[in-house]
Amino acid sequence: MKQLFLGAGVFCLLFAVIPLFFYGVFNQGVTALAVAGLFFLLLVYKWEDWARLRHILLPFMAVGLIGAAFLSMRMGEAGWRNQVTHQPVDGVVVLGGKIRGDQPTLVLGRRLDKAAAYLLENPQLPCVVTGGQGADEEYTEASIMAAYLERAGVAPHRILQEDQSVNTQQNLAFAAALLPEGTQSVVIVTDGFHQLRAGIYAKMAGLEGIALSSKTPWGLLPAYWVREWAAIGVAFVKSLAV
Repeated sequence: MKQLFLGAGVFCLLFAVIPLFFYGVFNQGVTALAVAGLFFLLLVYKWEDWARLRHILLPFMAVGLIGAAFLSMRMGEAGWRNQVTHQPVDGVVVLGGKIRGDQPTLVLGRRLDKAAAYLLENPQLPCVVTGGQGADEEYTEASIMAAYLERAGVAPHRILQEDQSVNTQQNLAFAAALLPEGTQSVVIVTDGFHQLRAGIYAKMAGLEGIALSSKTPWGLLPAYWVREWAAIGVAFVKSLAV
């Protein structure tokens, strides 16, 4: 058991450091991994002194682990099993992400590459790129995304810009308002870990979301994955209130 906590602590700290130093990414997932990693290592260091605390915490940790495993299975199913094939759809929605200057970040660039390939194969479909202008951004995410798709060969008249949203819920709600009347099913292009939450918000916006997942850089995936657990919980609660 002690070795298990040691391994968990090293893993958490490693994947808290990698996003910061190799990708310049800091988010709630990085913070959560850093805190968990330090706690696990401290628990190992104080193994004998904290024996009573360990016995109190273990049932709660077991429940948390089961919950995380269940949620991760649902995320994996939504992100990689529910992939678009050849079923008819009415449009494409590309979910926004951070930009740096007038260029997408690595994660957003991969989403756009995935979307461009699909749009070039399906020239009849309209596309909505989503994302407003963050406090630390010079342009709207949607404008940078549209320019990227145009450079990839997607005709400008096919690209609709949703440039007011600040989160995933707004991405999909505002995109639904821009799509042609009668739109029901859309291909949602985002990272696999993001598809479950995107599907919840798509349903709230009156859309059937079908996943087309881009590949997340391995060094970022644990931090994004952990952050997504809490975000999915919020999305689920919001969906119950609709």
